[in-house]
Amino acid sequence: MNLRLSFEQKLLPSIVFSGKEHLMGFIRGALIKRGAWFGMILQDVYDSEKIKCPYDLDKISVDNQIVSAGDGIPDFGILIVDMPEPDEERMASRIFICFTQSFDVPFYLLAEKSASDSYEICNINETGKHYKLIGASENRLEQLHKVAKLYAQYWAIKTNANYQVVNQSRYYIEQTYLPHVLFKNERLGKSFLTGLMEDGGKMMHTLFDSIYKTRDEDCPYSADQFSVKTEEVAVKDTVAKFCVVTVDLPKPEEMLLCSRIFICFGPSFEKLRYFLVERSFDSEFALCHRDGEGAHLNYGKAPELEIEQFKKVCGIYEDYLKSSADK
Repeated sequence: MNLRLSFEQKLLPSIVFSGKEHLMGFIRGALIKRGAWFGMILQDVYDSEKIKCPYDLDKISVDNQIVSAGDGIPDFGILIVDMPEPDEERMASRIFICFTQSFDVPFYLLAEKSASDSYEICNINETGKHYKLIGASENRLEQLHKVAKLYAQYWAIKTNANYQVVNQSRYYIEQTYLPHVLFKNERLGKSFLTGLMEDGGKMMHTLFDSIYKTRDEDCPYSADQFSVKTEEVAVKDTVAKFCVVTVDLPKPEEMLLCSRIFICFGPSFEKLRYFLVERSFDSEFALCHRDGEGAHLNYGKAPELEIEQFKKVCGIYEDYLKSSADK
């Protein structure tokens, strides 16, 4: 890996996720020494390999913003690192390190140069996995605005024990029960999908109603607020096809509840993926995914129109099929 890429995508994330005390010292050092702090670290990376650093390190600059998101989310900081102009794809023009004022729940994002010379906001998590979240222009304020939204939702999900959704029953169905049914038992998942495709919104309403009753609650929704449709999609440039079941849900009253669910799977109910359109902290929506282990992935802002959401989900799913075939 290119040394600058290694610095941006491996070294810095390892520092950010090395623990609260390390993060606190790192952020404080950056706020005191500013760009020189990151320039010194990058120079050390090149020196360790006995290679001359090809970048003007004086062009690295650091800024810090405190964001008040509201909606039950505490104020948080974003350390913004402007890097020298990237000269390769995937290099970052800007790095964003997000954290609460008590230096916990860190989030590491990069504005990466893409093949088309545009930019994408990407995330590297605590395990080192790299995710493309959302497209962006080169504009610094636009990137910062998107980063703030992404972190607010990330914080809400990461600290769910602290951020309590009022409608816990609905949250449980959308985020826990349905993924469990679909992923944990292949026969049960296939049976559930078959029933969903046949009975549609009626089955979803019955499911909601039964789970609310097990919690001694009345389901606040009527059957006509649910709808289900199934579409078969051809994979580009192949003869392969897959199915997408779209579940329209009642309007979400609060953050983290969903307006729509997309379930993608192959002809034999294999390679299943579960996508959600979640209400974000500012009443906008994010496209997210849950896997069989309950892990949550945020793909950034969801398009407003259902057809555009559908296209984005299909594109992500096709990329997943391609990556699975390449392994």
